[in-house]
Amino acid sequence: MSSVLVFEFCDWEARLRDWKVGAAQEFLFECSYSVWRLSDFLKGKDPLRESITSDYSMLVGFRR
Repeated sequence: MSSVLVFEFCDWEARLRDWKVGAAQEFLFECSYSVWRLSDFLKGKDPLRESITSDYSMLVGFRR
């Protein structure tokens, strides 16, 4: 069974709440998800190799 997540990443939001920046992405990597920027996912590009830790981006997590 496949799982797809679409979520927003904002570095300033994590810092505002005193969370580790990129922690949600790291959690998804640990749970065997591949993670893309939404724009890259739609273009069929390769997934991220590491967590994004700055700026803002819509992300897609996918696990088979």
